[in-house]
Amino acid sequence: MTMVVYASECVSENNRAFGSIIIWLFYSLGAILLALKSMVLEDWRRLMVYSSLPYLVIVPVIWFLPESIAWLFEKRDEKKIREALKIMLTINRVKEKRHFTFNPSYKNSSNDEVSLMLIFKPLKICMKTLSLASGWVVTAMCFLGVSLAAQNLTGNLHRDFMLINGSEIIACFMAIYLSSRIGRKKPCMVCLMLCGICLIVVGLLPNQENQNIYIYLRLTLGIIGKLLAAIVYAILYSWTAELHPTFLRSCASGFHQTAGSIGMMVAPWTALWLHHYHIGLPFFAMGSLAIIAGCMLVNINETKGMKLSEDLNECFDDLLKTEETINSNNDSTILVIESKEKAKESQDIELKLLL
Repeated sequence: MTMVVYASECVSENNRAFGSIIIWLFYSLGAILLALKSMVLEDWRRLMVYSSLPYLVIVPVIWFLPESIAWLFEKRDEKKIREALKIMLTINRVKEKRHFTFNPSYKNSSNDEVSLMLIFKPLKICMKTLSLASGWVVTAMCFLGVSLAAQNLTGNLHRDFMLINGSEIIACFMAIYLSSRIGRKKPCMVCLMLCGICLIVVGLLPNQENQNIYIYLRLTLGIIGKLLAAIVYAILYSWTAELHPTFLRSCASGFHQTAGSIGMMVAPWTALWLHHYHIGLPFFAMGSLAIIAGCMLVNINETKGMKLSEDLNECFDDLLKTEETINSNNDSTILVIESKEKAKESQDIELKLLL
């Protein structure tokens, strides 16, 4: 979740969907690699070692990443903002000097106490928070539950697991395309409800090993259901980060990811325990909850093309559009960000950085 928040703060609104969702591609590749390793390594201890030890070389990369500009600006750390901008300009091969001026009209909230309770009051924000959290719970349950129930699709656990997780690679690029073209809200609602319909149909189909048509039909619908759940899951990460202001973004995103963890805790009981009562019951349960959760997302705001807000009421009510004015000179560019609605009690802050 921290990587998604970081990515959403480091790119513009036009590239935010790609920057935050592309992370899922590597998750899917890792799941497929895990299935291949488990086919060779039957001992779980050796599997744990070979799945963790070789990747420790990636840890030092963290120290080479610049800090989020949005977070540094919230903290008014001019020195670190200068350093982060230098790194970004170097990476993007921008050698000329640039003069940046930021004129925010919002009141800086970094000195205020940050509390998770801010997303639960007033009642209107609380209802939207709970609706979004329910989407996280059900999506995570379907996302993991279909993978756990993969052995009930055709009987070959490793093959079904690789095919289902391979569909996430397609889901990653589909999520980027849908969220960039259509938005975050409609794809989440439609894909989650379609996922529920697919899972309910899987539960209705007979599980007879001697009839190949039912076996491959269950496998196809199961892969499609996992594909749709993966699309929603990927978009939810980006959407949740965009819905909350900078000073509360990590805290609120962590809460919703915790809600998703609850869904993952329920997934094994749903996928494996309910199987003892009826082979189609796990798919019935996940499918019906997915349709209900998809309908509950109707009252959440769309964030496509909107700049990251710094006010909680703006995020959950009517997102204020901002104007970006860029004046180019021979050796400098002045970037002025002004809000259409100015708060009466706020004071304008101006940071001038000459690189």
